[in-house]
Amino acid sequence: MRRLLVAVVGIVLAVSVPGAAQDEGWVSVRRFGAIADGKTDSTAAIQAAIDAVAARPTRGKILLPSGEGCYRITAPLRLRVPGLRIEGDNFALNGSGTCITASGFAGPVFHATIAPTEDLHFTDSLVRGPGRGLLLSRTWQDTGSYVDLQYVAAARLDGLQAFTAELFFRIDEPGANVSTLWASAGSLNGTDPPHSAFAFDVDPGGRITARLTVGGVVHAITTQPIELRRVYHAAITYDGRAVRLLLGAPGQRSVLAGERAASGPVSQGPYELMPIGGRRGSWPHGARVTDVVNGVVDSLRLSGTARYTAPMNAPAEKLPFDRDTLLVENFDRETTEFSIVSTPHGPAYIPKNSPITGLLPYLEIAHMQLNVGAGLGIWLHGVIMSNFHHLGILGGVFGITGREANFLNSFSNLHLSSADQSFAKAGIALTTNNEITSVRDSSFSGWPTAIAMTDSGGGVISSVFVHGHHQVIPFIFHDSWIHLDSVHSSNEDADPGFEANVRVTGHSNVTITGGRFERFVDAGPAIELDGGVAMTLSTPRFQMGAGAREVIKVLAKPGRKVLILNGEVTPEQVPWTTTPDAVTALP
Repeated sequence: MRRLLVAVVGIVLAVSVPGAAQDEGWVSVRRFGAIADGKTDSTAAIQAAIDAVAARPTRGKILLPSGEGCYRITAPLRLRVPGLRIEGDNFALNGSGTCITASGFAGPVFHATIAPTEDLHFTDSLVRGPGRGLLLSRTWQDTGSYVDLQYVAAARLDGLQAFTAELFFRIDEPGANVSTLWASAGSLNGTDPPHSAFAFDVDPGGRITARLTVGGVVHAITTQPIELRRVYHAAITYDGRAVRLLLGAPGQRSVLAGERAASGPVSQGPYELMPIGGRRGSWPHGARVTDVVNGVVDSLRLSGTARYTAPMNAPAEKLPFDRDTLLVENFDRETTEFSIVSTPHGPAYIPKNSPITGLLPYLEIAHMQLNVGAGLGIWLHGVIMSNFHHLGILGGVFGITGREANFLNSFSNLHLSSADQSFAKAGIALTTNNEITSVRDSSFSGWPTAIAMTDSGGGVISSVFVHGHHQVIPFIFHDSWIHLDSVHSSNEDADPGFEANVRVTGHSNVTITGGRFERFVDAGPAIELDGGVAMTLSTPRFQMGAGAREVIKVLAKPGRKVLILNGEVTPEQVPWTTTPDAVTALP
């Protein structure tokens, strides 16, 4: 990682970054027909302005003047070349400044990466209907290349009273280990499947195991060995009384592979991922759970009802979207950069997790408000020397997501607020090789997690205020080096899902200077060291609830150390940790 950073810095220094002398070369989106009236579709006009500046040797600035309303867009705005600066007139939460509204699609508003030369592989569809099938291959497909439905608001499965997950598939060759066809995954406790709502896996013997977690209990049903290179339709359903797995060839009579009594709602751990064909692992821990199989998957659908409760004629065509559908993916609207699924919120543009084929140096977005709706604000992939400031991001599954190799990134004067807690996940989420990241002078309201950083170095989080309802863990750090300075994290209400103010996992070093961490209701710790190497706390203040059991919880793993300098806890009788020998306190 460090060698890669040196190479990246060398690239940054070689890039001609636009400066003040070039600001006269700005281009207004109005010249291309964009209208800030909240009604006109300005997607093509804004993209044309971006492309016009991108074609200039010296690049420049794209200006979005404020108007009577917001600029309405119906597809992501794509940023593909270095040296782009995108600015509004000003940022005002009351909508009086420049604002962009995502309309009829689930983000991202800005999608920043060099277009990949390699991406997902497709083949002929397994059944009748428009679209293709997703080709699965152990030779190329891994975590770097799969469709991940975590960005789809309708994919929020926790609490459903009835459910169906179904797909068509063909297994050409089973793997040496358990392989995944489709699943939800991801938990904050490093365990899967207990925190995975559903999964379709295949073992080396060609047996399909479908899992559905109901009422916190994993119900697993395994079929007899299937025929290789034959097309099947599989559905796992729950109707409030039983979990059932049905398997059959398209258009032919299916069989009931198994049935398990069940009660309660569907259970899904927070921050679910939903890989289609990619290897599965828990988040943010990242431990591999399954591999990739050789075969094809096609026409996947999630429903909020039990579509099949007894053997029936299996569908013979691509699955349609109806009023009970949560999402359907028929691979019929694919690009090199997005997979487009249908949801009740409209089309959801899902960035594909492709291997990086280039780096996008210098990007700036400032002085505007993004009304994300049910999608995502800004998606970054291989971006270096970026600057995001004076931004408001309202709504969304994620506010800002950085996936793989984002360096020298600065986030300042941000206000991120998620109004709909049914699908919100994290304000800023950075995963895989994010180096020298700064988050300053910002506030996060209503996010289950404000900032999550995985495999990140040199992170500085300063003067950040986190508050609001429905928090789970405001700060998550995994395999990261982080410094928190003057951070205020407040759990204002009786949120039953609140687990800790800060969770440290993996191989992490975290320093907390000053700041205030409040837990008024729940009994859990303010800080949980679940892994990590060391944590230094200098003059933090902890305001704990009357039922608090510990301020700092160090899980029973050797070598976890906490150094406390002048810490203050109210009430004082709350212990610092569950394993006192891991703590050194200096008054």
